[in-house]
Amino acid sequence: MNGELGFDLGAWCTAVAKAPKIAFPPNPSNPVGCMMDAAQFAQVLEATPANTVLVVDEAYYEYALHDDDYPDVLAMLDARVGPWIVLRTFSKAWGLAGLRVGYGMADSAELVGLMDKVRSPFNVNMAAQRAALAAWNDPAHMRSGVAATVALREDLRRQLLALAGPGQPLQGLRIAPSVANFLFLDLGRPNAPVTEALLRQGVIVKPWKESGFEHFMRVSIGTEGDNARFVLALLAAMEQTERVTA
Repeated sequence: MNGELGFDLGAWCTAVAKAPKIAFPPNPSNPVGCMMDAAQFAQVLEATPANTVLVVDEAYYEYALHDDDYPDVLAMLDARVGPWIVLRTFSKAWGLAGLRVGYGMADSAELVGLMDKVRSPFNVNMAAQRAALAAWNDPAHMRSGVAATVALREDLRRQLLALAGPGQPLQGLRIAPSVANFLFLDLGRPNAPVTEALLRQGVIVKPWKESGFEHFMRVSIGTEGDNARFVLALLAAMEQTERVTA
């Protein structure tokens, strides 16, 4: 992640240039929500040696399609010399998180065969398979839900940014660019007291505990009412923790 809370392309290109056996670039980013456009993804492809297996995680692909600059990852990989896999899931836009079902695409039958050798038997149960097929055959329902989520995400972003300006209650709050179904927030202070204060109000978010990310938390996009409740709870939590640390 760079200073603007987007992809650190330099770091990615440096890492893949070291010729790892396998590299896992997520696009859009998990947990940040930012994306690589076609030019940026092309830089990563160019820096990746042909003997590195490139596994692109597109868990939030359906949401990212609402951004006109999102690249056609499959087409770009298909033109690449070297092995690749693209992973997608039914857990996000398709609403089947509890069933743990997804799918992948690869550059060759040989690579699929190698993965098949190491997968566990009966790894996706019959109920999950039937639900996934039913969802797949109703793309209009998925697209409707995604469009609503994207609109609600941008509305929540606008609300938070309005409260983050000079002299406002959330002054200093930063929001990473997101094309996913969540927002990644830099609170500008340790996240643990804030997320604990939110939890006491019945609002559950994801605080990041990894080194360098202790000021960040992620909030999933809910209904209009859910988002309004989150904003009020965040204002109260920030005020409470401000008093404690003052």
